[in-house]
Amino acid sequence: MSAVEGMLKMLTDASAKGLRLAVGSPAKMMDASGSPQDASSHPLTRQEILQLVGPIIPEHARRRLPQETTVEFTGPELNLLLQRNSDWDFLRGRTRIDIADSVMTLALSAPLDRLPWPGLKGRWFNGTLRFSMTYTSGEFQLEIISAEANGNQFPSSLLSSFNSSFNDSMNEEFQKELRKNNRESEFWGHIKSIVLQEDKLIISTKAK
Repeated sequence: MSAVEGMLKMLTDASAKGLRLAVGSPAKMMDASGSPQDASSHPLTRQEILQLVGPIIPEHARRRLPQETTVEFTGPELNLLLQRNSDWDFLRGRTRIDIADSVMTLALSAPLDRLPWPGLKGRWFNGTLRFSMTYTSGEFQLEIISAEANGNQFPSSLLSSFNSSFNDSMNEEFQKELRKNNRESEFWGHIKSIVLQEDKLIISTKAK
């Protein structure tokens, strides 16, 4: 029995007059008196509603439904993208990405001029960063797990205190850039979430 068949059977058994489905609310049956009664144990997501009603939507209408998309990248695939993307020319041949256990390892030799802090013009970073990262609700949350530069390991206590201020500063600069750049703002407006999971970087887009 499909999900929609099960729901229709429940409506029939309860002599319900109708069913209401809304994102963020439990499914509700309208009883004989017209009063709503919860028909699910949790608030429904958009995807759950689409899965429920999809089988009874005509094919021509189903093709028009906006869909969320998920794209996955492994470390080697990200390395290939860096080599091919002209916007990242300054990192070409200077960066290697690996992903394992939901942690990204970034080995790079890169100029620091683009970072939003004074005193970095003409300087380079040569080393390795290991970090976890998520992006959701328009904000990045990055936790640097370890950092090594020119053979010197940064103390974990320093990284712990650095992470919070780094995230605040990075998100502030990110939002400033979005306000200045309509193209970037439009692109990021379509991104729902980014997460490191096992050996992949997973990007989910919003439904149109």
